[in-house]
Amino acid sequence: MAILHVTDVEVTDADRYELVVSFDDGTRRRVELGSLLEGCFEPLRDPARFAEVYVADPGVPTWPLTVRPEGAPEEDAMQLDLAPEALKEAPGEELPRESTCARA
Repeated sequence: MAILHVTDVEVTDADRYELVVSFDDGTRRRVELGSLLEGCFEPLRDPARFAEVYVADPGVPTWPLTVRPEGAPEEDAMQLDLAPEALKEAPGEELPRESTCARA
């Protein structure tokens, strides 16, 4: 099975923690992440912070927020991100694939 990557992420409603995510397999999903924003993801309940999402190399949705597991040393701090596979399984809906054909 191939590794899944995100190619694009668009915030459609930061107050509802909603994204449209495009994957490298051509699928697109609208996902609502409110139920996932617990623990280290709690800071993303601030809609302004949630809206800062971007796709980092190698195709992983990431927020410019450094987190460190409780009790872990400072060198274990990392950027907050979500696995593409988690976004495929998140509450939401499949969207039509984007056309790759040029229009005349």
